Amino acid sequence: MTTLEIFNESPYKLVKNYFKINTDWETALTLLYKNSDKSQHSPGVLWFKIKNRKIFKEIPDLKTFCENINKDSNSEFFENCSFNDDWYSGFCNCSGLWHLDGPVLSLDYQGMQAHKDVFDTAYIQILGNSFWTLGGEIEVTLNPGDLLYVSKKITHAVKGEGPRFGALIVAPRYKGSTSLKNSM
Repeated sequence: MTTLEIFNESPYKLVKNYFKINTDWETALTLLYKNSDKSQHSPGVLWFKIKNRKIFKEIPDLKTFCENINKDSNSEFFENCSFNDDWYSGFCNCSGLWHLDGPVLSLDYQGMQAHKDVFDTAYIQILGNSFWTLGGEIEVTLNPGDLLYVSKKITHAVKGEGPRFGALIVAPRYKGSTSLKNSM
């Protein structure tokens, strides 16, 4: 079993075939439709971030993924954390490391321009493929099941060649070095 020292060791880590989430496009699009009043999207692009962190009934494997990534980081997943209730505060009242920030759905080749995130993040590719540019020069391709950790210190841009669906998780209470074991 390989242990990846993710925080403070590297600005990014790619784990191929970390965890397969069983869902389909019908579920992803229905999720977007049902949460249309709770989504953020970029003008001129068919890119949506669903601002609902309580979607485990719709995609049960996503909860298992959150449990696993926390376990692999020597942490525990807390489904009832206050972070899941208040989208904008970023407040967390649990001791868990990784929290679901929300599903991301893109229906075209365009994506997000280069930016940095507020928290250290990880992205799990669920459907389709995404193409990331890290630090303006490193190219990374994510296929379904792939996990990409990105430090809040590195810029990243994302695009695709067609529809893609994934989930962003964040570490709002990160307090120091931890490890992520590739146990899948």
